[in-house]
Amino acid sequence: MNGSKLYLYSDNLENQCLKAIKNNSIPVTTDFDFISIFLNFDQWWLGETAPISEADIKKEQQSQYDALPENVRNFLPFSVFEQQQGKVLESIQKSVKAKKAASLVSGYATRIHAKMAMLRLLSTSVSHHAWSQWANQYSGICVVVNSQSDLFQSTAQSPRQFGPVTYGGHHHPAPSKQSPFPELLLDHQDYANLSEWRLVFPKSSCKEVQSNLQLPISNSAISGIYWSVNTPERVIEDIRTMKAQDMRFRQIEVGCVKPSKDQWKLVL
Repeated sequence: MNGSKLYLYSDNLENQCLKAIKNNSIPVTTDFDFISIFLNFDQWWLGETAPISEADIKKEQQSQYDALPENVRNFLPFSVFEQQQGKVLESIQKSVKAKKAASLVSGYATRIHAKMAMLRLLSTSVSHHAWSQWANQYSGICVVVNSQSDLFQSTAQSPRQFGPVTYGGHHHPAPSKQSPFPELLLDHQDYANLSEWRLVFPKSSCKEVQSNLQLPISNSAISGIYWSVNTPERVIEDIRTMKAQDMRFRQIEVGCVKPSKDQWKLVL
């Protein structure tokens, strides 16, 4: 981390990020597809770690048959029920796999993810990966965030987990008081050079603005806003106007991130 500074990259589509900042909030990430293949790692081991036998199928069939209403069982003998094919048998096989896998592979409690959101932050404002991938090919913006602000403080009413991402580490499915959402601070080793930081929190901490979730922030949370070579001129002018005319942003640093004239790197 560069002192107390962290950097939030945004594509700023439809100027949503700047609009949010003007309203003392910041857009959040609620889509965890970028790590979903690992969050659901246990699913990919069902076939190998949980072989299904005929006895398993028959046991599950009996369990499902016994769960049928008595009047249905009176007209449907078990011998007929167990011979059913197609979707019914597929459902039984899937149920068996899930039960066996649960006893063999301990996965993450992914259901809670639907209630969570995060901020993805870097310790540099000159990341080629972030400007190209997160800021839509250098057409977005980069917001300088003060990591010492109350934005990162966890409370009983709004629990938050903040820390650096661990790359290529072991799975840690069990949450703890110190790490309630451990899996959301993990990623693949290929991204280790990003040195990413993440702030994870419940969606209930956010407000909804035009179907988008935004996290409320204090005036001290933002200390700069940068643009780059493909950022639209109207957005650049909007940033300059914010600094010049809005007292809340008089002290923020603004500028353009661009390629160095000497090396294959970015400079501010």
